[in-house]
Amino acid sequence: MKKRTLESMLKIALKTFPVVLLNGARQVGKSTLALDSFKNYLTFDDGELRLYAKENPKGFLKNLELPICLDEIQKVPTILEYIKMHIDSNRINGDFLLTGSSNILDYKDSKDTLAGRLCELRLHPLSSKEKNDKPFENIIEKVCEPYFTTKEDGTGFGLYMAKIIIEDKMRGTINVRNDKDNVIFTIKLPHKKV
Repeated sequence: MKKRTLESMLKIALKTFPVVLLNGARQVGKSTLALDSFKNYLTFDDGELRLYAKENPKGFLKNLELPICLDEIQKVPTILEYIKMHIDSNRINGDFLLTGSSNILDYKDSKDTLAGRLCELRLHPLSSKEKNDKPFENIIEKVCEPYFTTKEDGTGFGLYMAKIIIEDKMRGTINVRNDKDNVIFTIKLPHKKV
């Protein structure tokens, strides 16, 4: 399994909150990450389990060995109210990891159910850092260095040459930073009045 950048945040969230919701698109690795973090794992893809949880949510929760990961939680949204009652009577951080491909908190009856009890994390597809087995590397600091590339057939000269031209030849600056899901390049060039 590829190391994920989100792993360390997931561990912190599980130490801080009784419920962590890990959501993201299908096939991004939520279940794989959950299986790596929890020995007790159930998925509501199992029709019989899903039916039992829907028909007897209180009994379902009572029989669970905690901590546990409940995968595909969006298939049984009514169970959130019972998870809330369980937490309110016996709050232990890290008891529940919930995963799903649709945001259960967007369901009209779920919005306030776990307020103050839940941390929501979003898992994205593998990043270039993760694909290259460097999930904690800050590539922003390296993108303009010679030979740095995230492409299999890349040379690592494109951004390096841009930096040389902008800074050495044009006496300007190039700045690179993250802004949520985007990388922002800011180029400043001196201006001469004519």
